[in-house]
Amino acid sequence: MSGGGSPVSGEYTCRALWEGRLEPDDNDFLLIHVKTEILEWSLRERTGRPGQESVLEAPAAPKPTLRMDYVLKDGREVEFVFELGGISIPIHASPLAVALELPRSSGRAPGGPGQAYGRYVRRGSCRVVIPETDFLEQAPARTFAWDWRRDKQIANGGRVFDVSQSHAAETVVAITVH
Repeated sequence: MSGGGSPVSGEYTCRALWEGRLEPDDNDFLLIHVKTEILEWSLRERTGRPGQESVLEAPAAPKPTLRMDYVLKDGREVEFVFELGGISIPIHASPLAVALELPRSSGRAPGGPGQAYGRYVRRGSCRVVIPETDFLEQAPARTFAWDWRRDKQIANGGRVFDVSQSHAAETVVAITVH
């Protein structure tokens, strides 16, 4: 992020776990939440000229939130729609605070979770969909991965800030059949 002062750059690591059950409901499923856990979270920012850099580590709390918005069975596919969020940046003193755009899956509903997010996927796909036949296998798992980047300008207090965010995401859907 830049806009008149020293640019701020940062990196984060987040690993999260969502556990739940899918209960059959006619031709669809009921989603039952069991637990959500942030397994790893770190955020580190740098600002200033080389050799005069200021480096800040975010405190362990607050951590991002992981929310499973819905699971949708459509024909022979089951789509998982989730999002991570709840973190503002930068952690350095700044006249502008923005939401850190964390990974999410792309939903189909206009205006819903992931709205516009999918347009900025550079590699891979953020649509997390598995075939219904996976539910017949013993402990099936599928991995989804994508690279994402969005550059935008934000006007605030008569100044324009260049905000660039990117991340690489990997999501694993593992199904335990009982």
